[in-house]
Parts: sequence; C-alpha cells; structure tokens
Amino acid sequence: SSESQATKIDDKHCRLGHWFYEGEGAKFMANHPSQSKFSAVHADIHNNIQQAISLLDNSWENSRSTQSEILTSFKQAEHASYELMGLIDSIVKEKHN
Repeated sequence: SSESQATKIDDKHCRLGHWFYEGEGAKFMANHPSQSKFSAVHADIHNNIQQAISLLDNSWENSRSTQSEILTSFKQAEHASYELMGLIDSIVKEKHN
C-alpha cells in the first residue's frame, strides 16, 4: 500500500527531514543547541515505525510476543513524537525571545 511505502522513507527524506536538512529548517536550526537532539529524536520516530512495520511480516496475528514488540515500537515512536514536538516548541520560543 502507499501507506506502507511511506513508512519506508527515512528521517532525511521525509518532509520534515527535507525542511530540517535542506530547507528553511537548516537555516533556522543552524548552531542551535537542540539541533543534534532534534535529529536523533526524529530518527528514533522513523526507526521505531519501520521496526513495527517490519514485524507485520512475522505472522503477528498469532504471536503474542510479536504483537507486544509491535506495540512497544509504536509506543516508543509516539513517545519520541511527543518529545520532538516539545523540542520544536522550545526552539521556536528560544528563537523568538
């Protein structure tokens, strides 16, 4: 599916990655102390989603352990997503103060 294909895009080639590495974000984030943290958290989101999706090939419907791994990966992605949004909020506030 197109949704499945979309999850295979890494953190440097998604829309946020393009903004962060090549677009306005590259200028906006230049020399900002949170730049490396932003990059790492963003990569964590992609890695966890990709991990969860890859587990769908393992007969997950009948495996409690695989279901648990999928859920853990999604929870970690969600946590990283909240962390990334917090970083974005902090960065914007710092830049405008």
